Amino acid sequence: MDLLGKMHPNGRNGLCPSLIICDLLAGDGYVNKVARRILGAARCPAFINSDISQFMVDRCIRDGLFAIWQSATNPFWIRDGSVDGVLMAYGTHHIPRAQRPAAVQAAARVLRPGGIFVLHDFEVGSPTARWFADVVSTHSVTPHDYPHFTAGEVLDLFAAAQFDEVTVQRITDPFVFQGRDEESVLQLLADYVVKMYGLVKLRAHTQRVLALLDEYFGIEITRTSHGEFEARIARNALVGSGRRCIG
Repeated sequence: MDLLGKMHPNGRNGLCPSLIICDLLAGDGYVNKVARRILGAARCPAFINSDISQFMVDRCIRDGLFAIWQSATNPFWIRDGSVDGVLMAYGTHHIPRAQRPAAVQAAARVLRPGGIFVLHDFEVGSPTARWFADVVSTHSVTPHDYPHFTAGEVLDLFAAAQFDEVTVQRITDPFVFQGRDEESVLQLLADYVVKMYGLVKLRAHTQRVLALLDEYFGIEITRTSHGEFEARIARNALVGSGRRCIG
């Protein structure tokens, strides 16, 4: 929701069904689903969920979302100047460095004048980038050592595509889970991380997963006002945003 709030000058309060957002790395439509759950049908923007994975597109369609199969570097199904916002998040590091200028140029092409582009990834050298390189590459089925972003690279990409009002920020992007006791909430956290990152080699090693999470991010256990236990790991993301030139 913090990312979507950057899609409108009025933040979250400006989100509405007439706003068309293209999520170029939509996966299974996660951002769309979260927006619909939190905002409700009365305020949720219209989403174009786009992904290069046919499997992910099929998952979107199965869940009743509008989705199209195309690359973030060449969203050929979307006409010029037709959407209000473009989001490129979470999988942005999968785009090879040499193709990133084309992806940002493509975002500029499909945006209407004055439309906003938001790019999210994790910063080179950050705990999350090291987690991908050290843990995910080692314990998943396939290597995952993709180059992440620097703030300078994000600024250069936006400048080359001639975006106005460009900002680059670091925002908190934590994992938060709640449960009836400390053991169950830690199990929820470990299970989610194993599934999300495909850590198949650690599937039966909950304590090892938790030790790695604590090493890279730190695990904070607190009690909520309702008496539940809450487990949180702190991640920080690098987020660039810019407005397509009106002139």
